[in-house]
Amino acid sequence: MIRFGWIVVTIAAAVGLVVPVVASQIMSGGETQGVFQVDPGKKDITGLAPGVAERFSLRFVSVTVDQPTFWPNEDVHLKVAMPARPMEKIKATLGRKDAAPRDLGEFTLNDGGLLVETIMSGAKKPLEVGEYRVEVQTADGSFKGDATFAIVEGSLGAVSFAYEFQQLTNAQALEEARAGWFLGNAAGVGARWGNGLNVKNELRVFNKPFDGRVTLKTRCMLPGCNGCEAGPSIEYTMKKGELASVLDVGGHSGPFELEVVTDKGNVRNLFGRSGHVERQVSLISSGFTNLFKATVAPYENTVAVPGRDIYLLKEDGDKNAAFELGSAMTGDDGAAKITAKADLEGVKAWRLVPKADGGFAVEQLSMSGTLKRGDDVTFSVSGPYSFVAIGGWDMKENEEKKQEKVLRQAWAMIFTPSSLRVKLDVPKQAGPEKNIDINIETFDRSSGKPRSVWGILEVFDNRVANRSPKDPLISATGDSFRNASAGLSRWEDQTGIRVRRSVSRVMSAPPAPSMNAVFSAKKEMADMDVSAAPAPMAKSQMAMGGAALMPGASPSDEPSAEAENPEAVRQGEKKVVFCQLVKTDAAGRAKVGVTMPPQSGRCKARFVAMSGFDYLESIGDVDVGRRGGNVEVSAPSMLLKNAEVSLRVFAVCEGGAGKLKISGTGLGTPVTLDVPAGGKEFLVPVVGGGSGELLAELTKADGTVVDRRSVAIRDSGEFPVTFTELIVSDGSKIDVPRNRAVSVFANPGQLLRGMTANIVTTMKSWFGHSEALSAMAAIDAMLLRSFAEGLLNDDGLRSTIKADIEKAVKDLDETFFDTRTKLMRPYPGLEGNPIWSVWVLKNLLQVSNTLSGNAALKAEFAGTIRVAGRLSEDLTAELGRRKVSTEEVGLFTPGAAGGDLVPVVVDGKVIYRAVTDSAVVNWFVKEMMPALDIPNSPGFRELDERFIRNYDTYRFLRAFERTGSLYYLLLNAKALYLQKNPSFDQVFRTIARGMILTGEPGLIQGPAMLGGVYGAPQTVVKFLDLLVTMAKEKAGKPAGDVVIEAVGKPAETLKLGEKPVQFTTEAGEISFTAAKHAIALIENRRPMLMSEYLTKTGFFKVSQDDASIGVGEERTIVVELDKTLDPVDYYAVIALPSVVSLRQTEDILADYRGQLLYGQKSGGGERIQFVTVPFRGLRTMKLVIEGALPGKSHGFVMVRHQANPAVIQTVEIPTITCR
Repeated sequence: MIRFGWIVVTIAAAVGLVVPVVASQIMSGGETQGVFQVDPGKKDITGLAPGVAERFSLRFVSVTVDQPTFWPNEDVHLKVAMPARPMEKIKATLGRKDAAPRDLGEFTLNDGGLLVETIMSGAKKPLEVGEYRVEVQTADGSFKGDATFAIVEGSLGAVSFAYEFQQLTNAQALEEARAGWFLGNAAGVGARWGNGLNVKNELRVFNKPFDGRVTLKTRCMLPGCNGCEAGPSIEYTMKKGELASVLDVGGHSGPFELEVVTDKGNVRNLFGRSGHVERQVSLISSGFTNLFKATVAPYENTVAVPGRDIYLLKEDGDKNAAFELGSAMTGDDGAAKITAKADLEGVKAWRLVPKADGGFAVEQLSMSGTLKRGDDVTFSVSGPYSFVAIGGWDMKENEEKKQEKVLRQAWAMIFTPSSLRVKLDVPKQAGPEKNIDINIETFDRSSGKPRSVWGILEVFDNRVANRSPKDPLISATGDSFRNASAGLSRWEDQTGIRVRRSVSRVMSAPPAPSMNAVFSAKKEMADMDVSAAPAPMAKSQMAMGGAALMPGASPSDEPSAEAENPEAVRQGEKKVVFCQLVKTDAAGRAKVGVTMPPQSGRCKARFVAMSGFDYLESIGDVDVGRRGGNVEVSAPSMLLKNAEVSLRVFAVCEGGAGKLKISGTGLGTPVTLDVPAGGKEFLVPVVGGGSGELLAELTKADGTVVDRRSVAIRDSGEFPVTFTELIVSDGSKIDVPRNRAVSVFANPGQLLRGMTANIVTTMKSWFGHSEALSAMAAIDAMLLRSFAEGLLNDDGLRSTIKADIEKAVKDLDETFFDTRTKLMRPYPGLEGNPIWSVWVLKNLLQVSNTLSGNAALKAEFAGTIRVAGRLSEDLTAELGRRKVSTEEVGLFTPGAAGGDLVPVVVDGKVIYRAVTDSAVVNWFVKEMMPALDIPNSPGFRELDERFIRNYDTYRFLRAFERTGSLYYLLLNAKALYLQKNPSFDQVFRTIARGMILTGEPGLIQGPAMLGGVYGAPQTVVKFLDLLVTMAKEKAGKPAGDVVIEAVGKPAETLKLGEKPVQFTTEAGEISFTAAKHAIALIENRRPMLMSEYLTKTGFFKVSQDDASIGVGEERTIVVELDKTLDPVDYYAVIALPSVVSLRQTEDILADYRGQLLYGQKSGGGERIQFVTVPFRGLRTMKLVIEGALPGKSHGFVMVRHQANPAVIQTVEIPTITCR
């Protein structure tokens, strides 16, 4: 074989010839056959079919922070990775919930495409408690990423997982590993329901293996489930910390979280890629004798792509196919091979390779044009994956028994292993606050030679739920191949509900005292309707994919040799001790000095090397503790006055017995305890009564000091709060007092931060029947239109939304439309249904109208609009033939401008009129507005009640009730706007304020099997539709001005645009005017003290479901606002009783990758005691708590008005006793 380049054609029993790659443009003309454009007369493949290359996009970007929850005294580190775009300029903004985002500035990524930046520093002044969102984008806006986090008061608990959960793919690999997880499903890889979660780890308390009773729980973070238990819990007696079980999560979709409950506290781990979207298997090949699929979730019966965390499934394909592909993954050399299974002429092939700009380059593979059966075509693949399409003409006998040339074709997405190897060497042990050296070595995977590479090194307490910077890169790759597959493949049922299986038999395996029993139970799962389990993963593959198992990657056995001073007092705790960029030198080496935290326990060192489209993670552990002995204290972050709490104190004195003396705040007199050989855990009762410190001193029997540890004891103190006034401008002058920060936005959409991610996440939770698919398409169309009009940020999800809408319309056409009845099936396999057809028709019309209203979108989505239009015509004709009224069933008239109908009463009869009809405007202004009494309505809850009451009075249709008052106002607001009615401004202010302050899209969450629920209310869709309508009238005109006036200064005029106009009033009072319908946020930051506002009876009530709780048990605290108050205007600041911790706010939403979009929850081994939570339009707020430490304590809830500092009250949380 002679090699001249990367393209090799090997002819059986002959010498291969290598021909260079030729760049090619996709040609037009001819006709489309599969993925190719062909000239049928000449039997010539002229290029890839139009639109094929455009389906491929890879936005390779990672934006993370070093923790999901920070204490107010910590620093927040932003980690940005665009390794394929070195030296790129980026912009970053940071915003607290319901506050104006502020520019962090412009940064330049280093020559490795990485950045680590401190964006908030609690070391300088305490950070404000709340929910935050940081957004990053390139200067041209083409690459975007975001991360959310919360700032709370809390402390580290005593319970932890000893090791990182590795992603594995079979029972044997899990049995051999120290810790790991994978999924199994009798219904097949990637099925939405019917899954079993296989887990293994070691549970520790004070970094010692735990013995005792445990309860294993799983929780589902799907929208609508919001942290509910995902399956039956399992209880057993744990020995030596051994955690090994198969957990039934078959009734839920995920992402899944494992929670381990003990009498020492709880610990959690969220498996980020366990949600049904990332678990989904996507077809990545066609036309081969084998069939390949891919997922980013570790499933049994899959093979991992080394270093990528991508998992491939191989199935039988078409045995008569003209091509054979042995694997959808290359070797370390990056070469792939396709074998001809037939004699072919006119053979041509193209490949698509990822580019740094997010697109894929089109390259033609030059070859002789003839393949004989058995010939091989070998070519290079660029990581993380490349697309290849090959085709040729085969002689076949037609129906007339004549020979003719037939096109045979195949395509595949082929993955490469990461080109990196990483070796991480950390000391096995180190003393608290001592320096250690971490040694990093990086190599080229294929050659084994040293390689200079940039990476991010983080060292943190293993109780911190740190998010790796590689995770968004994995998700980006998954989004890329899923989106491409959606356009190249047909609909496939991935619910898992059609496969007959015995869930109780398959999934209910209890935990066992030995791993063998657990895995025999797992093997029973594999016997159910699945192919034979694959051979155990080879050690070499494990080494490539997980550096923790590489030779030499285990921690050094030598402890840190730095001298220790046992007299020194270890103070406080530091959760993250290192987060910086590191580059290995030309020899592939780097040595990094890191100072260990003051607390004892275990720290995790994580290094993620990144280069181009490659990444690889390596993890090491270092146990932190003093030689000769150790004492550690577990205390609440706040010890409220008169609270009685038993602190957990663990002491061990090596070489024999010792003495433990505890003194300081919370103790009347010092306490001395005997420490037996081998150590002991003590419960030390303290009483809250002020701030100070508690000192624990461990000595040997002869009085020699072994260790000294102090923890801060403090009551709730002063904390910063920002009051934010939201004003929808009516064009008149607005006065601003001194010491305020003002931000003015051109339109409300600029304040709907994270709304796109919220909407997409919610839609991904839906059950995929025809009404859901069509509703999703309608919403996607409106999102795309909003992006095009500059009304909403796409949150980096435009490519996904584009793929989703094209796939939805395609599936409705190919799979859901019943050609026999000319109606839409509710679900494949069912007969067409008139009612479902009405719902789908309405949504398809919205798709066509919305996309056609923008010239660029109309051109980009011409094919989708054409298919949606054809389906609409067919459905309209058939429904008309059957005399089905779309007016009554779906509240719309096909073909009518505006589409939607509103029921109104004329002469005592309900009739239907378009929203633009003057009858609607007259009805709303004369009848409904006075009844709703918008100007005097105290809030949206009261508005809802009035709406429903008047709804019943005027006999509106039942189907309209669930849309809610805001949705109804939006329908009529559009009519008012188009009719230039003066009432519009008042209605718009009500709507805009409600949308911004609630941040709620108004979509149904979770899987609903019934139809007619996803198409309404879609509140945010109607809001965006209104903004689009308003933008259309202002097209080509400036967004408006902000005119600022200060005493003694000339007026200053600033232009509104994509960014807000921002200024402060530090020098004195000012006035300003803004364009009509602009949004102003006026912020006032000041210190607060809960006790100053304490009252016995307030404008809210606090209750709990039980005043008694055990450590680890769950209870609920309820805060309920008075009915006279508007819940969009209020926040709660909560200091929980000192004996409990917040598990989560009930109001919570995580995206399909597991990142929180809103709400707060504990992660890892952390405890949360002090939070601030918005009511978000609901009068009742629920906080899920868990017992943390024995004792009894009260707590406090302070409820404040969002804008008015004069409206604040504090109410005591009744005493809770924790056993």
